[in-house]
Amino acid sequence: MGGATVLALCLAPALAQGEPSRTPEAPVEVPSGAPRESSAPPATESPAPSPPPSVTPPPSEEPNPEMSRQRLRRLTEPGGYLAVFSTVMVGDGLRFNNPYRLAHELGEGGESLSLTAPYIDVAVVVATGRPAGLVHGGRISWSVAMSGVPQGAITPSYLAALRPSAAWLLYAWAGVPFITAPDFNVGGELAAAATYFVRAGIGASGALVADGFYGAGTRETRAAFYPVFSVQIGLSINYEVLP
Repeated sequence: MGGATVLALCLAPALAQGEPSRTPEAPVEVPSGAPRESSAPPATESPAPSPPPSVTPPPSEEPNPEMSRQRLRRLTEPGGYLAVFSTVMVGDGLRFNNPYRLAHELGEGGESLSLTAPYIDVAVVVATGRPAGLVHGGRISWSVAMSGVPQGAITPSYLAALRPSAAWLLYAWAGVPFITAPDFNVGGELAAAATYFVRAGIGASGALVADGFYGAGTRETRAAFYPVFSVQIGLSINYEVLP
């Protein structure tokens, strides 16, 4: 053998003694059912959703003047509605001052309460507005005494009416009565009335009427004022044109 071969054979045991021997690593057995570590990075937990903001109930609404005005405008604005009706009523009244010319005195003296002569009142009304709200129009009536001294009056009036239900019609008027007989005179009149419909367009009517007149003076008063309060009942015939 050559010298190189002898040198290599001498160094081989020395190298084998200086380098520790490596044994193969045994695989680690993981018991069944135990969680296995994953090589994937851990999943990041998403933050829990925040609760929705609490809703504070609105405070109680204060009265709105604009809404009130609109509601009143809807109630009173004219619409495509027309009401025409006529009434025929009989009435009687109480006169409170200077009833010397009246036949039916209720007291012992001439200055006590007296009944007026019974009378008949015929009227025609034309009004327009909203069927479910106020209607406005005009009323003209002719009244004539049924007994005693001949008396007559013509009264043009402004009228406002409201129909709260199909069976009832409520209305009121303010007018200026012109007495045509026995002597000409002018006064004032306020009245409130109601009609109950027993059939469509036909109803029973009643009214409370207050009149006032200035008339001939007496020894105590140069210009006496004569108030008269009357009650009327009768029949009403109505005709309506709906929008």
